[in-house]
Amino acid sequence: MQRLTLIVAAILLLGTAAAQAHETRGKRDRDRGTRDDPPYRERVVPYRHYDDAYWDIRFGWGAEPLLSEAEYDYDDGTPVETLDWDAAGGSLEFNAAHRFGARGPSSGFVTFGLFLRGFEGSDDPDTGDEVDLGIGGVQVGGGWSYRPNPRYSLEVGPRIGVGTASATERVAGDELESDGGGYVRFDVGATNLFNINEVLQFGVAVGLAGWAATVPYDTQTVNGTTYAGADVTYSGSGAYVNFTIGFR
Repeated sequence: MQRLTLIVAAILLLGTAAAQAHETRGKRDRDRGTRDDPPYRERVVPYRHYDDAYWDIRFGWGAEPLLSEAEYDYDDGTPVETLDWDAAGGSLEFNAAHRFGARGPSSGFVTFGLFLRGFEGSDDPDTGDEVDLGIGGVQVGGGWSYRPNPRYSLEVGPRIGVGTASATERVAGDELESDGGGYVRFDVGATNLFNINEVLQFGVAVGLAGWAATVPYDTQTVNGTTYAGADVTYSGSGAYVNFTIGFR
């Protein structure tokens, strides 16, 4: 009986000691947290806006470099003639852009889209002759993007555009229409983009551009006057400005 009593007492003492040790370890773990607690299970990486890669679409309108010169290469052998023009130009654009490869706030970007451009004006000095030039085509570009915060980004880079063109000249009251020809434009510019609610986006682009369009005129007789056919190259260069609104 005495041996049984000692065994029971020993079991009770061991149980009490084990419970005490478990309680002590549980308190220590609660004080410092355990590896099963969320803060210790994984490392939480804070959101960084400049790591985003995204697409956006943009509608743009603006002013183009003036049509300032035209070179006439006549079909009848008449020496090439160069005339000055003063024709203002405007542009409508629809573009898609993609930002990629972020390294901190800096990244690359590419853009491509469609455009319509038009020029209208008179010869310089003004003798009453007028020209209308219409252009449509596609353009691509790319370069460097800097996005220091979610609300603003800057894009800098070149673009090239190609398309088709046609023109109408009014000479001494006679209207001469060209056939379709080719157009090319190159520019280097900077675009400032301002984001609202991470969706709506406004922008303004400024830069320098050069362009040329070559259109053929057939020999035409208008009101009794015959005008020799010619390949005419209209061109211009200078500053441009473009405003955009878009979504991403």
